[in-house]
Amino acid sequence: MLTNRFASDEIQDKLPHRYTFVCFSSFEERCTTVVKSLDSKAIDTAYILSSMGLSSNVKHNEYLSEMKASLSKNIIERVIDLTKPFSIANELTKVIKEIINEGEVQNEKQALVIDITTFNHEALLMLLRLLHINIGSFDCVKCLYNGASSYSGFSKCADPKLVWLSKGCRDVRNVIGYSGLLEPTEKNILVMLTGFEFERATRLVDIMNPDYVIVGKGDNSTPTDKNHIEIMKHMNKEYDKWMTSNKKLVNGTFSFSCNDVEKARDDIIAQVANSADANFIIVPLNTKISTIAAAIVAFTNPKIQVCYAVPEVYNTENYSDPSDNITIIELESILCMP
Repeated sequence: MLTNRFASDEIQDKLPHRYTFVCFSSFEERCTTVVKSLDSKAIDTAYILSSMGLSSNVKHNEYLSEMKASLSKNIIERVIDLTKPFSIANELTKVIKEIINEGEVQNEKQALVIDITTFNHEALLMLLRLLHINIGSFDCVKCLYNGASSYSGFSKCADPKLVWLSKGCRDVRNVIGYSGLLEPTEKNILVMLTGFEFERATRLVDIMNPDYVIVGKGDNSTPTDKNHIEIMKHMNKEYDKWMTSNKKLVNGTFSFSCNDVEKARDDIIAQVANSADANFIIVPLNTKISTIAAAIVAFTNPKIQVCYAVPEVYNTENYSDPSDNITIIELESILCMP
């Protein structure tokens, strides 16, 4: 298994003896969970990335202070403008180059640990592409992910209809590094890895205007937390209603794993293999784990394009609550798989 979940207090024992650490600060408390579970003495250098748009967000600044206090030393902060794709790509490229160069100075390949929990999907996809290109420059690359215990304040007594993570979809843009080799004479098939953002997903279909849509729904039997099952069931019913009213557009549906990269990868590949003479465009809107799977599929099939749906607004006040578990993804092994 290349994707394993552990209790947060067990995580340090599963990591290299010494490593470089990369993380992303956020308005979500979850950005602090992994950091607080690590032994700062094992970290040679810690890169804390943050969004320029959150500089005045009180929660973000509070969590950023907590992260810096936990890491305590050798911290390098980088502010990224997430509204500008080339800014994201340039800053991430600088970070990866610096880490590789440091290894060359020390005459040894670096061990890299990345907390992917609160990267947005676009930045994570770009980072994965950079790692894919440079994977031979690292001794190992481990991704850590703290799944949410709840979203939007949902509990067993709450109404899943009230859950919202974002509203609207302002734009859809090709992710740098995933342009795909699209043939103008072939049909465009949009593959959506849907999650809890129904409005964002259906709006992006209107914006992209594909020939067909394949709707991927998170497998109810594989949530990242059992508390999500009721929300998943509700959301899947909403997508079923939408598909019924868009029968001519919807070319099929499938389930994919939300918590296992290899399983999610296979689930996606099975859909792409069904139509060889078509352009496939994947938009990941579910967990960061399934987003890694989408990236892996694109790496192995250069025809595939990956896009990012830009939301109008996030639920910054009540997005998610952290859980007490952390998933480790053995990225260096996954990226080297055929």
